[in-house]
Amino acid sequence: CCGMLDTLANFIIGCGPRLRMRLDVGLDGASQKQAVALSQDINNAFAEWSEADRLPEKLRTQRIARGRDGESFAHLFTNPSMSHPVQLALHLYEADQIYIEDQQDTGQHTDGIDLDALGVPNTYHVATGHPGDSGGAGKIAKVPAVEIIHDFVPRRPGQRRGYPEIAPALNLFAYLRRYTLATVNAAENAASIAGMLENERDSSEDEEIVPFDTFEAERGTFMTLPSNTK
Repeated sequence: CCGMLDTLANFIIGCGPRLRMRLDVGLDGASQKQAVALSQDINNAFAEWSEADRLPEKLRTQRIARGRDGESFAHLFTNPSMSHPVQLALHLYEADQIYIEDQQDTGQHTDGIDLDALGVPNTYHVATGHPGDSGGAGKIAKVPAVEIIHDFVPRRPGQRRGYPEIAPALNLFAYLRRYTLATVNAAENAASIAGMLENERDSSEDEEIVPFDTFEAERGTFMTLPSNTK
């Protein structure tokens, strides 16, 4: 499952988005040359900003999170430490960090998201830490919705949080795990038996044999079978 999510993210995101400015459309002569040069400068600037913010890496992480958790959250903020004139940056949050502790869903709030009168998200409650960490969730900050990119696919009207894409297949992965373990166990048991010795003694001298009884077999050893058995 992890490999499938990685393959999906690598296929969709790849090396990240690239900008293609075409300011030369409809221009002639010197104006077209200037537009082509300006377009290339803008394309290069976007590529440099994308590399400075590690945008492809973050987008791949977002796509994996959407498949596993059903949604992903990115916070748009200004990062003064970026080595680029454009200091717009993305900070990713795990889905569990968007919540309000001990508060039930109402018409104006649903699972860490405040809604306006029309049901449109206007504020996200973001925890500084993960609720499952040893230090707890930490402080919860209110972030305006215009600064949050909430990536999920709503599958019903009014849905505000994502539903894991892999959820319908979880039972199949459990069956696959059981089948794999059973196959490995069968191969190990078959490979562990180095040989068998048939016993031709009179069965009356031995204890009564219980049909289909089991006995432990050590790895890499010869074994003697019960009397009059093959």
